[in-house]
Amino acid sequence: MVIPIIERRDIHKGWTNDQWFFKLMTICDYKAENHSESFHLHDYYSVFWIKTGEVVHATDFVEYTLAGNTILFVPPGIRHRMILDKYADGVTFIFNEEFVSMNYDSNIPVREYEIFFNQTFKSLVTLTDEDIPAFGMIVDKLMKEYNRHDKFSRSIVLNLLNLFFLEASRLYEQQNRKEEVEPGDAPNSSIIEFKTLIDKHYREEKGVAFYAERLNMQPSCLNNVTRRTSGITAGEMIRNRIITEVKRLLFSTDLSIKEIGIEMGFDDPAYFSRFFKKYTGTSLSDFRERSRKKYK
Repeated sequence: MVIPIIERRDIHKGWTNDQWFFKLMTICDYKAENHSESFHLHDYYSVFWIKTGEVVHATDFVEYTLAGNTILFVPPGIRHRMILDKYADGVTFIFNEEFVSMNYDSNIPVREYEIFFNQTFKSLVTLTDEDIPAFGMIVDKLMKEYNRHDKFSRSIVLNLLNLFFLEASRLYEQQNRKEEVEPGDAPNSSIIEFKTLIDKHYREEKGVAFYAERLNMQPSCLNNVTRRTSGITAGEMIRNRIITEVKRLLFSTDLSIKEIGIEMGFDDPAYFSRFFKKYTGTSLSDFRERSRKKYK
């Protein structure tokens, strides 16, 4: 089966440029822009606060129905589909890692939030009447700043997102204490373990064989797992993590390009430059200059 990929240019008409994007809209607007109910992959994060109606959400591993006042968190690289009934409404925001990584006021990377990455592949929280005002206040402020374009608005949006994730993480932990999953019990815990290993070792270890050995798998088997769950190879997952961190360092630190290369485990500056340009289409210096100019 051909997996349709949602093109970024088709849906992101909010805050966007060559490196990052963020979009906030109602569920009604989302339904109008996304007609397909088939399985698909995307390379961005999505958050859906379903306030009314019902939504069926399915991945390769689980399928469940979301009732009103449920918040769903969908990470990139997971094959999924959503079926929204005619009464479904609420809000959704969509963003990529480059957008949230520029929040250097916060030291919590989005990939560390369990609401997005967990072994149950069931990333949702249910709001009680007591919870709704706090989340409503955050979303109302998000909407105001999203429609306001001054030098403070992007930073305020980033910090509001972080607050939203922290509040949701507290609820997630409370609501899932009795559903803790032992390692190996999830339908495909290997992909979660692989991502955890990448986050721990990507600076020193860039080859698939190292991670496959740690997971007691053949490299070809690990590639099959990553292709099935995320649509890309194990090598691409490692490279994507490296490139994301390089971009963050280029934008948010004063380290020289040579120093960043050493920090990332590249002893040869020329090879580091070729690596970055091959997989991003731009040079290290051009990315630093354009990204910093854009956000000053």
